[in-house]
Amino acid sequence: SVLAQRWSREKITVLSCPRSLKQTQIRSFYRLKVAMDVDFSFLEPREAPRAKIELRRPLFFALTSDISETGTMLVMNRKIEVGTFLVVRMKISQGDSVRAIGKVVRVKKLGRADKYSVALDFVRIGENDREQLRKYIFHTGRESFLRQSRT
Repeated sequence: SVLAQRWSREKITVLSCPRSLKQTQIRSFYRLKVAMDVDFSFLEPREAPRAKIELRRPLFFALTSDISETGTMLVMNRKIEVGTFLVVRMKISQGDSVRAIGKVVRVKKLGRADKYSVALDFVRIGENDREQLRKYIFHTGRESFLRQSRT
């Protein structure tokens, strides 16, 4: 907040410094920071609207850095062009996985190594998979929050 203003040769404004900062998500869906294994394969754009949500050969590997009901941020060692469609299988727990078709919306090189951050928006996900993902995000986020509040 503004504490005072005065004129010298220039306008001087004195501001107060906040005592603490709080990060607030402005997204429609909560984004959970989590590293999970992801298998993926490429999909032709013309196939994306009708294709079965099944992995194809060859398979590639990535990790998530965060995930929400509408997309995920992947970390991988290959550069992928924006607009590319991927079929992904995210391993949310031992034996359970969620499959979706996603579109690459942003790619960023990470440091000097051949690592890339790839933002993926889910364009197709089955209702059962969406519900399983929703439950995973809720329960894992809740556990993380409870652990943090105890410390």
